[in-house]
Amino acid sequence: MDQINDEEKAFIAFWLLNEKTNPLKLIMKPLENYEVLLESLGWEREDDEEPINGWQVDFWYYYTKGDQRICLAGSLWYGNWTLNNSPKEEGEDD
Repeated sequence: MDQINDEEKAFIAFWLLNEKTNPLKLIMKPLENYEVLLESLGWEREDDEEPINGWQVDFWYYYTKGDQRICLAGSLWYGNWTLNNSPKEEGEDD
């Protein structure tokens, strides 16, 4: 039930290849499932730090593939999980 099914995987893969202009709302499932999917599609997480706020419930994971960058973000409490196109800002470290 908590696994990402084939239809969801195909839709996320399609969004990553074609869309990325509008955020993709995700179903709240274990984060590891999304991390494994993104890595299997060639996306690499930028760092191993846990990017969370002071309440340790909001998160922002950045992934890169070539010169593309996306962000898996949301709240462990409220949900609202999304994938967003997230190009680096000018002057931001590579």
